[in-house]
Amino acid sequence: MPKNEEANIKPYLTQPGRTMILLPAALRNRLPFETMDYPVLLERYGYILLANQSLIHVPEEAEQPPVRIPGH
Repeated sequence: MPKNEEANIKPYLTQPGRTMILLPAALRNRLPFETMDYPVLLERYGYILLANQSLIHVPEEAEQPPVRIPGH
């Protein structure tokens, strides 16, 4: 990552919605401070994929299936 590249990334970090970053794993410590809490979604072949939101939404309370009465 070239020097001062952080300035190009920062405006995108404040946009609403999901932000994803793909970069070589060795450069993670050079990202802006705002990305430090982004979890690693995938790490492969020396690259990492970070995102500010999960790719899968798990509801807090799953709906219970209806109670089945045997024989009915």
